[in-house]
Order: sequence, then structure tokens, then C-alpha cells
Amino acid sequence: MDKRKIDLPLKKKDKGINKLIIFDLDETLAHCVRQENPDRPPDVRLDIKMQSGKILRAGFNIRPYIK
Repeated sequence: MDKRKIDLPLKKKDKGINKLIIFDLDETLAHCVRQENPDRPPDVRLDIKMQSGKILRAGFNIRPYIK
């Protein structure tokens, strides 16, 4: 299984660590959950702060073998 993992090393800069974001526009790697199912909670939850200051709570299910 480890052969399928991709190593994305972080490069340190003077002011901290760069962050990497991957956009999966066709939802092949992760699936956004609009309404949570109590029988299957999302794999990951993120709190996203909007420009208005409102916090959007997003849930994602990660496809098998992606982690």
C-alpha cells in the first residue's frame, strides 16, 4: 500500500512553512458532504472562514487509498 502514497515534502522559509492545497474539482479524491448522515460521519471536517466572517463547516469523505 505504501507504494501508492505520494510524498509532498514541505519547504521551510524564513517566515514559516508553506502550505499546499490541492483542488479536486471533479471530486475523484474527496467528496464534499452537504448533509451529514449520522450512520456515516465525514472523514474530515473543516471550518472555513468566509470574507463576511461567517464560519462554514464543511465535511469531506476521502476516497479509499488516498490517505
